[in-house]
Amino acid sequence: MKTEEHALNGLRCPSCARLVQEEVSKLDGVENVVVDLGTQKLLLVYDEDSFQHAKLEAAIKSAGFDLSR
Repeated sequence: MKTEEHALNGLRCPSCARLVQEEVSKLDGVENVVVDLGTQKLLLVYDEDSFQHAKLEAAIKSAGFDLSR
């Protein structure tokens, strides 16, 4: 298992954070995901063998938000 933290852009309300969390939790290999509205961060625990970072970015974009770079 690997743990990463990512900054997010555009979160404005608890519903936004919940939407991102729900979308990311559906991805293959994701063991746990927590989105913190106050810090605008996503904490992700995943299985390196089955997780794809490209799908993470796509899931966040489909929810209407972006990873901060």
